Amino acid sequence: MDAGLAAWSCRRPDLAPDNSAVAFVSDQDGSPRVWVRPLDGPARPVDTGPQAVEDVSWSPDGGRLAVLVAPGGGEHTQVWTVRADGGDLRPLSTPAGGSASFVRWTGRGSSLLLAETAASGLTSAVLVDTVTGAREVVAAGPLLRPAAVSRDHRTVLLRHGPRGARRMSVSRDGGEERPLPVGTGGSTDDGYLSPEGEIAYLVTDAGRDRTALVTGSTTGLVAGIATGPVTGSTSVGDMAAVMAERPDAELDLFAPALDGRRAVLVWNQTGRSELDVLDLRTGAIDPLPPPPADVVSAV
Repeated sequence: MDAGLAAWSCRRPDLAPDNSAVAFVSDQDGSPRVWVRPLDGPARPVDTGPQAVEDVSWSPDGGRLAVLVAPGGGEHTQVWTVRADGGDLRPLSTPAGGSASFVRWTGRGSSLLLAETAASGLTSAVLVDTVTGAREVVAAGPLLRPAAVSRDHRTVLLRHGPRGARRMSVSRDGGEERPLPVGTGGSTDDGYLSPEGEIAYLVTDAGRDRTALVTGSTTGLVAGIATGPVTGSTSVGDMAAVMAERPDAELDLFAPALDGRRAVLVWNQTGRSELDVLDLRTGAIDPLPPPPADVVSAV
């Protein structure tokens, strides 16, 4: 095939914290790997070894990249880290016979929340320092995936259960897990904690016809008492409230900023994506212009 006619792709873009460059995954030179493009210059590849790259994420301080690779292009994945300018490529999680993935940066230094699944099927929620390599397992169990951790690493949000019937729970200081009540039936597939860990934001269709953003205080849960809905939401129970929903669309994606002040909402409106910005402090929602493509798969 003529090289000028060859098709290649770009995916998983992640903007640098100082808004100066974009990291993304592309197979433009034949194999999926990390590229970084300054907003005022050409793109350059970042050496992450011979393995196919699935995803990339920029650290909050802009110094390092977390990279998800699939050795041999298989289904098992590993997490590595590399300096944003290239070099110092190191493994963070390479479970033998299992898989690892990164969840999100915690907002505390260079700490990253990982999900590690062993060959036995047991999944561990792991905090790892991408500079020193120090590791801390904060939870473990079958059919588990960590969703978020507070900035002080004391509160963790955990997802349990199979596809179509997932539930969220919260634990503080390694103590007993307490479920987050959001309604009956349905599934809660994604979640996020405020930086202090006092508020949980859940993407769920439990107890409703369409997927919505439900929120509530975690402080009462970890203390074993009920608390009321947060600002800007409509109560659906003692500990859960609807913060964003639409009668004509499903909530596909919820992408909060690291500082916990705002989030992007991606709605599926009859197969087309519509975007809003949500102020997490007040509940105010402002629409964004239509995206350049019909479907937005990542924010």
